[in-house]
Amino acid sequence: MKQKIVIKVPAHCDRCRKKAMELAAKEGVESVTLQGKDKDEVVVVGEDVDSACLTTRLRKKLGYANILTIEEVDEEKILKEKLEKKEKEEEEKKQKEEKEKKIKEQEEKEKEEYERYKQIKKRCFLASLNLDCNCSECAKPCVQLVPSFPYHYRR
Repeated sequence: MKQKIVIKVPAHCDRCRKKAMELAAKEGVESVTLQGKDKDEVVVVGEDVDSACLTTRLRKKLGYANILTIEEVDEEKILKEKLEKKEKEEEEKKQKEEKEKKIKEQEEKEKEEYERYKQIKKRCFLASLNLDCNCSECAKPCVQLVPSFPYHYRR
């Protein structure tokens, strides 16, 4: 009978966590993982694991250990959880890629806008007054108004 045992242990540092995982790994144990907010719960999955013995061993070495849950493991349930987790990760990855794409498009748009502004800014200052000019910078008379600088470039 395969079972999943969750034991709360003191996990103040990485060394304590590592020690707890090493103590939990023994014959009959298939996997040992850490979970919980502070990674202070050791999850042991295996066949015919003696939870009382395991908890006693953890108490002797770590000072405190408390059994939170013991439950039978359904392999189909585990596979479903893994698939759901994988799908969720893929969805998050797609959303992240979409965000990056939108940010890149926005940056390109701002860059193009800035380039247009620089080209317009090169024209004669008389253009802002809507007067005709005959300067060497302008090949033809300037009659175009110079737009104001884009808001997001102002400092």
